[in-house]
Amino acid sequence: MDKIIDVVIPSATLVPEQLRNIGNFPGIIYPINQKIVFDYLYDQYKNISGNIDIICYQEKDKIYRRLSAYCDSKICIKDLDVLDDLGHTIYFALKDKKNTVIINFADTIIMDEEIPVDNDAIFYSEDYMSDVWTFFEIKNGIITAIYDKENIISNEKKKLFTGLFVIKDCELFCDCLEKAFNTKNDSMSTFYFALYMYSKLKKLTAIKVENWFDIGHVDTYYNSKLEVRAREFNHIEIDTNRGLLKKTSEDKEKFIGEILWYLKLPTDIEYVRPRIFGYSTTYDNPYIEMEYYAYHTIHELFLYSDLNYHQWNDIFRRIKFVINDFERYSVEDHEITSALEEIYLTKTLKRLEKLRNNVNFTSFFDNKIVINGIVNHSLSEIMDLLKKIIPQTLYDVKKFNIIHGDLCFA
Repeated sequence: MDKIIDVVIPSATLVPEQLRNIGNFPGIIYPINQKIVFDYLYDQYKNISGNIDIICYQEKDKIYRRLSAYCDSKICIKDLDVLDDLGHTIYFALKDKKNTVIINFADTIIMDEEIPVDNDAIFYSEDYMSDVWTFFEIKNGIITAIYDKENIISNEKKKLFTGLFVIKDCELFCDCLEKAFNTKNDSMSTFYFALYMYSKLKKLTAIKVENWFDIGHVDTYYNSKLEVRAREFNHIEIDTNRGLLKKTSEDKEKFIGEILWYLKLPTDIEYVRPRIFGYSTTYDNPYIEMEYYAYHTIHELFLYSDLNYHQWNDIFRRIKFVINDFERYSVEDHEITSALEEIYLTKTLKRLEKLRNNVNFTSFFDNKIVINGIVNHSLSEIMDLLKKIIPQTLYDVKKFNIIHGDLCFA
């Protein structure tokens, strides 16, 4: 492996129009599963790259703003002078490079553990040919044909470019790009034509990837969002063919209560939850199988979107409607106080006791906690205080309404 490897991420254009419902964003800062694309690429390359160059043009101010938190000196955002096709963007990025370069399109996330960089390489997946991706044929390291977003009927799967490339000789590749610029070829972009010529001079290793996410198309983007993350005690499986989510949990008592919440909702309030296709509340194996929605969470919208005041006003208006709708169902009985004690006091103390068993937090229970020079109670003292304060301040309730216990942005 070379001592220095540079990474180039071309992100000069915006995501497809169908994905702009939350704002006009270049791919590098588009949200996916509570993060942005750059978070995934940075984690992939931070330990192997000398420099990570992001080439921007459209809405470049948003890239600067979103990535300002990255203080790493290896991150460099470069402004493209003129927007042309992909080949010109790559040429702009490579013309002064001397090291091995990884080119990673801004709409491509490869989750394979290691990216081999010892040889010139192209990373591919396989699918039936269509005008969605660029397909190719290769023999003995030489590209023999490229089908750039052509709608060709084929009965077998073909190799397609995923958007990840390793270029060992940047000067030679730039020469190929210059020839591509000066050669009229309407069948493919100048980048792929240059890659075609480069392979005749430097044989390419074709590497199949197993975990590839493409956010450059609406259907593949929402498939990539199926990689749902859950709390450490929950487990989630997604059936991509049926659009179903199956959830299990190690915290069985809590989870069974969650399932019962779904099941006990009045019929005219069931609109707040996905459809349920199967469940079990047996303690041995509780689970729930529900319809899965790959929507953006409010969390993603708050952190990454460009929603305006009126759109946010509408979001909170809808949340308020649900809360008001819940209020139509209430109960008044003698069990209210014991239920309040369970949710506010007992549950809180259980969570803290669980934390006490974590060696990283033991000292916070035994000693005073100092934050910014201010001395605070230990967690043990706080637990004693909660036993007095919670009954005094939170038990004075006359009736219950339906609530959502996790009504938060996530």
